[in-house]
Amino acid sequence: MDSDLRYDSNTDRSLYSEKDRYNISALFNHELSDAVEFYAEGSFYRSKSTRVREQSGPLSAVPLGVLSSAYYNPLGATTLLDGSPNPNRLDGLGSGVSDSGRDLLLENYRVIDAGPRSITVSKNTYRVVAGLKGDLWGWDFDTGFLYSQANTTDLARNRISSSLLQDAINRNDATAYNPFNGGCLDNVNVGDCTPSNAQVLEDISIDVFRKGETTLALADFKVSRPDIFTLPAGDVGLAGGIEFRRETFLDDRDPRLDGTITFTNAVNGATNGSDVVGSSPTPDTSGNREVYSAFVETFVPLISEDMEIPLVHSLNLQLAGRFESFSDTSSTFVPRAAAAWTPFSGVILRGAWSRGFRAPNLIQVNDTGTTRSNSERPAVECVAELIKGIETDAGDCGTRSVVDYRTGDDLEPEKSQSINFGVVVSPAFIPGLTLTADYWRVKQTGIVGIFGAQNALYLDLVERLQGRSNPNVVRADPDADQLDLYAGTGILPAGDIIEILNPYRNLDSRVSKGFDFGVFYTVPDFGLGKFKLTLNAARLKSIYQTPGADGLPLLTELPDLLAAIPEVSAGSIATLRPEGFGEQLELDGRPKWRLSGSLNWRSGPVSVNLFGRYVGKIFDVGAVQDDTGAFYRVDDWFTMNASISYTINNDTALDGTRLKFGFNNIFDEEPPLSDELFGFDGALHSARGRQFRFEIQKKF
Repeated sequence: MDSDLRYDSNTDRSLYSEKDRYNISALFNHELSDAVEFYAEGSFYRSKSTRVREQSGPLSAVPLGVLSSAYYNPLGATTLLDGSPNPNRLDGLGSGVSDSGRDLLLENYRVIDAGPRSITVSKNTYRVVAGLKGDLWGWDFDTGFLYSQANTTDLARNRISSSLLQDAINRNDATAYNPFNGGCLDNVNVGDCTPSNAQVLEDISIDVFRKGETTLALADFKVSRPDIFTLPAGDVGLAGGIEFRRETFLDDRDPRLDGTITFTNAVNGATNGSDVVGSSPTPDTSGNREVYSAFVETFVPLISEDMEIPLVHSLNLQLAGRFESFSDTSSTFVPRAAAAWTPFSGVILRGAWSRGFRAPNLIQVNDTGTTRSNSERPAVECVAELIKGIETDAGDCGTRSVVDYRTGDDLEPEKSQSINFGVVVSPAFIPGLTLTADYWRVKQTGIVGIFGAQNALYLDLVERLQGRSNPNVVRADPDADQLDLYAGTGILPAGDIIEILNPYRNLDSRVSKGFDFGVFYTVPDFGLGKFKLTLNAARLKSIYQTPGADGLPLLTELPDLLAAIPEVSAGSIATLRPEGFGEQLELDGRPKWRLSGSLNWRSGPVSVNLFGRYVGKIFDVGAVQDDTGAFYRVDDWFTMNASISYTINNDTALDGTRLKFGFNNIFDEEPPLSDELFGFDGALHSARGRQFRFEIQKKF
């Protein structure tokens, strides 16, 4: 359909949520003795956000069944169940539709006349800390207990039940819901000028909830001492500690989502674990984890200024290690080594090497089986259609809804190895100036994630071009039409996709490289107040993702297999390319350059601050140029904020009060266009235009 005739979902959608936030905290300290202090703190945070969203359409894999007896079925029976003529059956249907009518399947229908959804998210967070710290026998110590808990309720009002909507459509009288009208002739993009009756809209509307809870309990004991023994260059320091923590989570879904109340199609009997229009079934999930850990860190001065060694003003070494034992995955030990060399005053050369890890989160480990319905390009069928001349370009093959089945089991922590080298320069001839430059490289292995439904379909294409199949793409046996389609193509015949098995796994490896630069300058006071300049720049050099065993054929075999098909041209398959492998620089929100800077001027009670932020260009992999197949280029973006404040300093009750007035995005810069939900990349850019803010702060 022409996009100019489509419903404009933005008319029923909030760009930003309305939010209310409340926060209260308390601190308490008490010296039990000259050497030991008791401390405690508690906090409570509450937030509530509300927004509206357009109604969802049914998932393509979950159509609604419209019976021939449905009152508004235009291909229905000639007479209603009460024997009266059917006023809604179309005339002139011919022999293709008998007097008993035909059942229909309803896809991609959005219940606009029910109005938008209203979504409210409430969150309560509690945090309590208590402990002891002090100095015993020359050692600084800190031991304590922490408990935090977050409860979230996500309530979506005015959602639509698939079963109730199907029942309402299949009523046999004028109280039925009519899906065959709607829209507005005067403005086809907005609203519904011929809504169904209010009672039936109320009958099909439901509230849907999701409740979540996470907790963290932690107890630790840490000690440190700056002088466990002395070397010729100075004192050797040592720090160490042990820790225990317990993490839990609970994800409680509405009965219409978790499989308690399911949907059955009235025409073909197909079932779905979700009874909410537009939502995939998601089971309730919970899990917990216990972690024991220990760490040690030491500072070793190797050479000092007093030793008078040429070109070595000082040389210091830092060694550290951490061990963690998880109850639900393997244990891990990671070391770290860092050094700082000052060849002469004002210059520091620094470097570090370390290993790291990231344990899979509790959802990834405990997911017992979640299904998602996504629209993906049917790569196998598409290439067969190109060979047979049914289609001339892969971009015309369209997409199909597939069921993506995800589980989590037997995952290992992600591992990483990082190095960085840098220099810090503080020239004596420019007091107050510090320049920094660093190079860093991080290699990650065993990255936890899903292979992806589209990549699974590409792998199925690779396999079927060689007479095999991808077992994670579960298909029905091919019917006669499908056998005819694949005949003579060299592709192993494929039936309809039933589901794609897409478990969480330790998959690819990734190497990221880049440079960080900094300029920090505190201008010497020359009678006009204090000036401070800060500039930070990050240059991403490369981020290369190497596929694992399943992904490797998509890079090494798929291009050659497609190039060997004489009926398929390179231009016609430009859009048949896997995503997430190879060089990712400037793709998926990874710009080459990010810069930020601030300039502050302070004179007595007055302070003025300017802050600027720059994000470089990227390619949007979700939008492809029709003529070249190249990704769409998203422009760079620069915004600036400004503020001025005045602090009252006198002997009145207003002493210590600060008044602050500021502008955000003072040039009212719009975010660059991108193929995302609201037309911009929310991870990099913001649609908030020029804003004004006023603050009052009082210290007692």
